[in-house]
Amino acid sequence: MNTCLAYADDFYVKDTKTFLTNIEPSISFAKHTRNILQSIATIEGNDYQRVIETKADDSIESKLTKNKEQLLKYISNISMHVSDEWRKDLISKLDALLDPEDWDDEDEVVSLSSFELFLSWQIMNQATAHPSYGLSMSGHFVAAWLKNENQLVLEFLKKEEIKWSVTKYYNESTDPELATGLTSLNRLTSVLEAYAPEEWLIK
Repeated sequence: MNTCLAYADDFYVKDTKTFLTNIEPSISFAKHTRNILQSIATIEGNDYQRVIETKADDSIESKLTKNKEQLLKYISNISMHVSDEWRKDLISKLDALLDPEDWDDEDEVVSLSSFELFLSWQIMNQATAHPSYGLSMSGHFVAAWLKNENQLVLEFLKKEEIKWSVTKYYNESTDPELATGLTSLNRLTSVLEAYAPEEWLIK
């Protein structure tokens, strides 16, 4: 990674400077070797600017910009399989989700395999109701639908698995039924049938 290289170069240069400063006078160096070491030890002008720019490229803003570009390519590739309304809503909410103001440098960006799994699920199910979107601490893409007090949450994992969670009220005077599980993309529709998922997924 560029950042590691930049830091490694920076450390090596500092270490070389220390070495040259503390060298014993009695130790002799070949002239060309000493010139090489002194050249490495001197960073200025464009070389110094290059190191600064390399470190800056690994900022959270840069990572989010690159991540968003990748996600938009994924969306473009499946645009013929989803409605324009759904696609525009997703892009708009991704803009808000990837706002650098809400991120820390150590945060995980959106996992591409997780996002791809989400898009595959959408193509299969053609949900017309627009969910809220979020991320897990591991960068898994999360979609959540809330209707009245009933909630469906899907977390798209990186290995073709989906973690699901349902909160559903059947009677206002009783506590909600809570259920959660882990299943595959192909099995999810069958697993959720008992909870009438069209309540959340269809406008």
